[in-house]
Amino acid sequence: GRLRRSLERYYLLSGAQDPVRIELPRGGYVPVLRWAIPPEGTSARDAGRPSVPADDWPTVLVSEFEPATLDRELDDAAARLLDHLTVELGRYRDVRVVLRREPAPPGTSPGEGTMFALSGRFSRSEGDLCLTARLVDARTGSQVWADEYRSGAVPPIAFREATARVIAARVASEQGVVARLLWAERRAHPPAELTPYGGILASYEFFFNRDPAALAPAISALQRVVAAEPECSLAWVQLSRLYIA
Repeated sequence: GRLRRSLERYYLLSGAQDPVRIELPRGGYVPVLRWAIPPEGTSARDAGRPSVPADDWPTVLVSEFEPATLDRELDDAAARLLDHLTVELGRYRDVRVVLRREPAPPGTSPGEGTMFALSGRFSRSEGDLCLTARLVDARTGSQVWADEYRSGAVPPIAFREATARVIAARVASEQGVVARLLWAERRAHPPAELTPYGGILASYEFFFNRDPAALAPAISALQRVVAAEPECSLAWVQLSRLYIA
């Protein structure tokens, strides 16, 4: 544990520009060597970074939450929460999930094409499990959402499951942080070409604001999406909801 913290401190303070990083993943003692800065001619994929599709569908990199202390129960809670989070985020079909089964090393990039990074920390306070979650916009490095949760009298298993549902909804639902941030950006800077996710965002904006003037443009956008990509099931669902509205 001391060696792991020393490595993290070194790369945070002195070794940020080192081309190679030495990591000790939690739960084992085998060191892992990674390219922090890919050498010339090496792609990000070759350097071991998560690869994501090069389109505008939002991708969220989810890292295992970091235990605040060397505590076996906190380690187990962090691993199990990661499983719950990926399941709950997967229920929202317009967010793609990239999984990293280890806490994100300080100062590392989420990876090329990743829009958002979700991480956090487990700790204890007065006998309660405490969880801090944060969402960072990987394009700007700014934190766009954070919250803290305490278990109280709730059993640990129920606490993890309930917290995973809440975090997934706050992040990935149609009124969540990701959708609201992206449709606000598109409203301020409309793209030159309509994409499937752009049509989805148009419908989300209507359902959030309930502005009658936004209904016809949202329907028109989704009609073009389903005509161009009829296999996009989420577009059909949103178009049906708009017709009912």
